[in-house]
Amino acid sequence: MIKTQETSIDGLNLKVTQLGYSDGVELLTKLLSIAGSAFDKGMDKESFSLGRLAANLKAADLKTIIEKLANRTVIEREPGSDKWPKLEPEVDLAGDYNLMFKWLKFALEVNYGGFFSAGGVLGGGDILGLIKKAQA
Repeated sequence: MIKTQETSIDGLNLKVTQLGYSDGVELLTKLLSIAGSAFDKGMDKESFSLGRLAANLKAADLKTIIEKLANRTVIEREPGSDKWPKLEPEVDLAGDYNLMFKWLKFALEVNYGGFFSAGGVLGGGDILGLIKKAQA
């Protein structure tokens, strides 16, 4: 069942609704492709490199991810208003990359948190934690 979660980031209230089946699978495939390139298989373990991730991340891919998730996000632009328009990256995220990555982390958690977390299907591969590291 599709769920919506709400958060407050840097004083802004946002609601993210999970992607539907088709969009969710399409985005998951893209995320796994991008994230997979950041791992280097060693003799006994895999090691993650933010450098390899950054080297393989294309602006078009990041924009696609942001736009797909923004389409399922609403924002309270006017506090107390009943109107919550869709998040518009060009309006709401432009110039504030800290906000962009905080929101992106939350939107990915809403959609894929259980899958990527230590208790999920990929047990122990906390990709969302790696995004947090990249913000620091």
